[in-house]
Amino acid sequence: MPVAIRPARSTDMDAVDGCTGIMDLGRLAPLLLNQSTSHPEADFDGSGGAVGLGDLAIFAHDLLSGATGTYCP
Repeated sequence: MPVAIRPARSTDMDAVDGCTGIMDLGRLAPLLLNQSTSHPEADFDGSGGAVGLGDLAIFAHDLLSGATGTYCP
């Protein structure tokens, strides 16, 4: 029996190559600067849809670590 179901979110926001890169930062930056509350795809820290510094920290970690992955079919 699951305790909770959490949505999975990828920092590869452009969904092009499975990598977090500069183009993904281009998609995150305006949401961060506008303090968006209606873009759950950029809410990496699970704070209820708000895009903030916690999300930027997770994104930066993935960007600097060269995080890669593959998408599920």
